[in-house]
Amino acid sequence: MRGRPPFTGPVVVSATFRFNRPKSVSVKKRPHHTVKPDLDKLERALLDALVDGGCIVDDAQVNEFGSVVKKYVDTPKPGGYCDEDSTAGLTAVVMER
Repeated sequence: MRGRPPFTGPVVVSATFRFNRPKSVSVKKRPHHTVKPDLDKLERALLDALVDGGCIVDDAQVNEFGSVVKKYVDTPKPGGYCDEDSTAGLTAVVMER
């Protein structure tokens, strides 16, 4: 964690998992990400990464999940504005309780 010690007390975790929408899936056909990977599996993978990455000591420290979302992002058109919400990836926030 950039030279900082891991959190040792209770923490709250919020996360947004962003996936590229397949070209074969229109917004009308599937507006929300309702296919695998399951949200609970993504949460478990995130907690494992937080422990392995030295952010928290043990995933048992997480005593609350804030907003945890999985969603599609649509690739911006050439020349269009590109920000965090328009690219696939993960945004996670860990806060001490």
